[in-house]
Formats: sequence, C-alpha cells, structure tokens
Amino acid sequence: MMMGHSYYGSYVDDEWRKFRGPTFRELLAFAAKKEHSLIRKVDLCTTAQLSALVVGASVYEVLTDLPEQSAVVLRAMETVKRKQTKLNKDNIHKWMNANLPSKSSPPVNNKRFMKNGDMRLFLARYPFRILDNAVFRSFIPNVKRFLIAHLFQFRGNDMLYSKAPDFPLEEDLPHFINVLGTQRQLERNYPHLARMKQEMIVNVTHFALTYCLDWICEVCILTCNRSGYVTYGYPYVEKRKKNKEGGKSGQETADSLASDPEISKKRQAEAIGAEQDGNPHCLSTDAELPNTNVPSGDEPGTSSAIRVNVEEAEAAGSSINKPTAPTYQQSSLVETEAQPTSSKVSPSGNILATKDLTAQNDWSDLVDAALSDPDLPSQYKTMIRCLVDSNNDLKNVYASMKALKS
Repeated sequence: MMMGHSYYGSYVDDEWRKFRGPTFRELLAFAAKKEHSLIRKVDLCTTAQLSALVVGASVYEVLTDLPEQSAVVLRAMETVKRKQTKLNKDNIHKWMNANLPSKSSPPVNNKRFMKNGDMRLFLARYPFRILDNAVFRSFIPNVKRFLIAHLFQFRGNDMLYSKAPDFPLEEDLPHFINVLGTQRQLERNYPHLARMKQEMIVNVTHFALTYCLDWICEVCILTCNRSGYVTYGYPYVEKRKKNKEGGKSGQETADSLASDPEISKKRQAEAIGAEQDGNPHCLSTDAELPNTNVPSGDEPGTSSAIRVNVEEAEAAGSSINKPTAPTYQQSSLVETEAQPTSSKVSPSGNILATKDLTAQNDWSDLVDAALSDPDLPSQYKTMIRCLVDSNNDLKNVYASMKALKS
C-alpha cells in the first residue's frame, strides 16, 4: 500500500495547495506565455539553483552540510540539464508523427489527437526520461499513473487535480531523503527533521508533476471538445523523401523509417502490457513502444542503431527490444561474406558445409533459446543478441581476409 496522505497528516494547508491543479484556462495561458516554465528554469539555472528548486531552498541549505547527499542531488540536476539540452520541439513533433499509435489516424485540421497510449509514450520518451535519475526515479511510477488518470478525465471547467499523487513507500525513497531516519522516529524525536523530510518528498513530487505538465503545454495542442473534455494533439508533419541529384527518388528519412509498420509492429504488443501499470482509468490498448533503434533528430550524437538506450527503457517501464535494423544488416553480411567459404564444391559436386556456418547456426539456436525464455530479463536478451551479432561480424571479416589472401 502506498504511503498516502494520512501518513503525512501533519502537513499544513500551504503544502497541499501545491496539488490543486490548474484549470484549462490556466494551462492555455501558460502555454501561450510560458511564464514560470520549469523547462526554462532547467535551462537557465545552475545545478545548485536547480537543486534548491527541486528539494526546497531551506532543505537544500541543510543538505549542503551533508556533502555526500548534496553531491547526489547535484549530479542528478546535471543529468537533467544535459538531457534537456538535446531536445528540440520540431524533432519531437517528427518523432511523435513517426512513433505514436495515433500516426495511423488521419490528421484533422493539420493535427493528430492523442489517446492515453500516445500520452504514455510521449511522457516516457521525454519528461520521464529526463528525470530518470537518483532523485526522481522512485517518484516516476506514481506521477505517471496520476497524470494519465487525470489528463483524460479533465473537463474544461474543472481543475486538473485537487490532491497529490501517492508517494513512494518509505523504503523506496531516495537515500538522500531516508538518510535522516524513518518518519515515525523523526516525528517522535526530531520534529524539525520530520518536517524537512516531508518537504523534500512533497517538493520532489510537485516538481516532477509540474515538469511533465510544462512539457505537455510546450509540445502538445490543448483543446476542449463538445463534451467538455480537454483533448491533446500534436502538429501533423508529413514524411519527406530526400531526392538525389539526377532526378532519382531518394531514400526515406529516419523519421519515415521509424514509422515503418514492419519495424514497429513487433514493439506494439510489448508496449501495451508494459505501459499499463495497473491503472483502471486508462485504456491503453493501442500503445506502441517507441522505435529506439532509429536515431531521432532530438538526440544528436547517437551512435549506431544497435546501441541500446537503457535509460529510455527504464523510464518508460517498458522492455528493451532486440535491434531490428542491425539484424537485417548482419543477416545480409552473413549471406554475402559467408558465400565464398560455403561455395567450395567437392569432387563429387556436393557443397561442403563449413565450420563457420555450423558455429553461426549454434549461436542462432542460443539466441533463439534466450529470446524465448520468459524468465530471462530483457536487458540480458539484448546483450546476448548484440554479443552474438558482434561475434558473427568478426568471423565474417576474418573469412573475407582469409579469402583475399588465398
């Protein structure tokens, strides 16, 4: 059972006013002016200023006397700032058009409407991924469930929410909070420290919740439908093809590749269960896992498509999928480069089976067995897949060099 508000019954009214959510008009006004945007503050504040904003100014002053704990918070804020600098709104819109389940719906007035499955993937890909660090990690699941449940029950004449999300279990709180002691011990012996611990929990939760709302206002289009419910959309971005010189039609861009149904179909079923989180208010039957193997423009410096982004998978609460594009490339390498060794013909006219191909088949059996094991974590499946693919590449290079020498 989550630590609810009764456990923190000593809160004064000022603390709970933070969780009396905005109205539709207030969100529209904020989206227009971006006043007090946490996204802007993350860009402009130093790591120390951002740390004080997240945990509370008075609490941060106390943390500065605890070097190890303050260092944890400062490193987390450095991570938040670094991840956010990689994002660009135009590239986010391209990613949404290429990867969200609503991409299959025709645009209306040059925009597409989001369902809760779309919102889950958007939040997991961007704000929650940015916040995935030692400070916020234990707060993310509750904030995600809370937001999805309220966003799609939000009416234009009501407040988005009127209470706080559930807080993590005390044993799941970050160490820099629990280092003060248990809440009951503190309330009995050190009331001022108990109050400080309460403030940290409330402030971190409020920052995570508000930061996600700021991203929704930054990227999404908010409207109110005839039934009075608030809807969320994003601009429709057409797929474009690069044209080579000479009038030939070019290759599809990375965005259009990311939206390839053959690439993304395998991820669709996995994202449904992974993103549910047991929320009875959400109907995320159309959820689709983002195509993490296709580099997106919002993350410059991404290496190859075979690189597994563990941070995104943890933030999304979803499985890490085996690489798709590299599999196609590597299978073609095996077919092309293994051909010289496998095409040697014996005097009787039969094709000789090589040891390399046998070894590759053995590796394939191992990979298939690992991928089909339901008890093996997805991270290990991906590691096994990548190791085997790398091993096959080395064998193919060796075979090619050997063939050149002969």
